[in-house]
Amino acid sequence: MALSIACAAFVLSLAFSFLILPHIVETHNVNLDADGNGALAYNIYTGAGMRYSATDPPALDRAPVYPYLVAALFALAGGYALSLVQTFQAALHAATTILVFSIALRVYDRATALRAQLLCALHPILLWYTGRIWIETTHAFVLVLAAFAALVLYERGTLRAALGAGSAFGVASLTKSVVMFFPLVLALLLFRRHGLRGLHYGLIAVAVCCLVILPWTVRNYRVAGAFVPVHTSLGFNLIQGDVIGEHWPGRWCCNLDFWHMGQARVDSLLEPRGIPSFRGVEGERLLTQTAFRRYVDEPWFLARRVVANFFLFWSLSESPLKSAFYGTLQCLLLLAACVSFVRQRQAMARLTPIVALTLYYIVLHASIVGWARYSMPIIPLLILIAVPVLTRRQGTTVAA
Repeated sequence: MALSIACAAFVLSLAFSFLILPHIVETHNVNLDADGNGALAYNIYTGAGMRYSATDPPALDRAPVYPYLVAALFALAGGYALSLVQTFQAALHAATTILVFSIALRVYDRATALRAQLLCALHPILLWYTGRIWIETTHAFVLVLAAFAALVLYERGTLRAALGAGSAFGVASLTKSVVMFFPLVLALLLFRRHGLRGLHYGLIAVAVCCLVILPWTVRNYRVAGAFVPVHTSLGFNLIQGDVIGEHWPGRWCCNLDFWHMGQARVDSLLEPRGIPSFRGVEGERLLTQTAFRRYVDEPWFLARRVVANFFLFWSLSESPLKSAFYGTLQCLLLLAACVSFVRQRQAMARLTPIVALTLYYIVLHASIVGWARYSMPIIPLLILIAVPVLTRRQGTTVAA
């Protein structure tokens, strides 16, 4: 049954990418490569390296896993191949549902695990991102994989599990650096559960994660002469989050408005100092320092921006209609997860690393910038927490 649901997820994703998406690209202004990952991948494929064009400097503002993964697909196809990327992402979506089922099966009964997998397979937001060269589908997969590895380590507390969790979070960090510090949180959870032995394995996971990231950090140092663990863009996103904090709740339904205001603010800070781009080390340093100085001087503004970005993390999209649709689905899922967390104490205790990872992810994004697309990768984790409420079952737990 689990394999059948995964196959259905694969087919539905393909149907969206090849039958529906082509008809809405123009009418709904769908950008197939908004972040330039396809351009990065194509230049990697042609031997120019990870850069946006052959004349641009090496990119510092993107993590390497997704561009190199897409470049490998281009190499298989012998050139730019959107259809192959879409097919691969459909397979990743199906694989994510298998991971959700595997995690749920460790906590709930089989029927509840299958329902969790089915919810993941059919979720329209998860399907939406499989059709474009956007990082979200890959990030969701590696995030759930890392969550699974963290759960195994939390349960078993063994060297093998520690190596697996550290490797998984290293790869997840090289997909998007937001999860880079979670292994430290995991180490504390392990100490609480297993004592010093757990802390020992938690620190091994931290070390392995750092070792996985290290080669890319060395690459960045060689390129920029500065310490950039994975990628820049923190400063740019902080400024974007500041703009949201300033204008919310008066504006809430179009991220393009916020993006343009944020870009104008960034330009006003960089241009007088002759800094060409926010993507480089100089721009990153200036924007980050500017943002943090304001937070020190205006702590109430910091609190306001966090609240604003928390709310828009679940809804802010390109149009009022899309924001309303996205926000409705995400808020219902979040509400179900909260209710389930309160009611299903035994299950939540067993899901401790996944609950902690979900909270970590939400808090970190609310502290930086709240775009709705950033909440997409934790949908499978929220489904795992919320499934007893969503399926109207008490979610019978398996024995620890």
